[in-house]
Amino acid sequence: MTRKTLSRRVFAACLSALTMTVGLPAVAGATSTTAAQSAGALTTAVRSAGVSTTAVRSAGAAFGHLSVEVKLANDQSSLCDLHLARIRLDHGQWVSTPPDLIPKGVTGVWKSESNAILVGTDGSAEYLTRDCLDGRLNSRNVRVNWFISSFAATSYDVNGTDPAFRVDINGDSEEHATVRFTLRAA
Repeated sequence: MTRKTLSRRVFAACLSALTMTVGLPAVAGATSTTAAQSAGALTTAVRSAGVSTTAVRSAGAAFGHLSVEVKLANDQSSLCDLHLARIRLDHGQWVSTPPDLIPKGVTGVWKSESNAILVGTDGSAEYLTRDCLDGRLNSRNVRVNWFISSFAATSYDVNGTDPAFRVDINGDSEEHATVRFTLRAA
């Protein structure tokens, strides 16, 4: 069985089990009994589709068990402190929010996770540079963006960051992903 066929079968089985056991509107108010019944129906449906139990475990990501730990390393070479200007979370919920200040040489850490079935988490954090050793770098934008979904690719970018800075990105696409943005002066 190809990976594509396996993914389609897992998705179809998950969707079938979900609609059979709890209607989509009822999921938010589901009790632990309902959740256990759903998990049992999911396992039965997936096995009847000819998929291994390993695939059943990985299919759990489709049901909202995704998170991203974001690390923004303010390298000494950036020459500036970072002051939080705005945060946005389009999907998911905050586990911890971005810090108000990331001084030179310090790494800020925060985390978001999914909070609904079939939804991942995505958002952004935007900082303004201040107290720069080179005054020309003050009041510049540094923006990091993250996106992880149950059925789409994981992506990270720095769209919206001033070109006076370079940002290296090192991230994975696991269910509980970690991404490290490292800010440097260009």
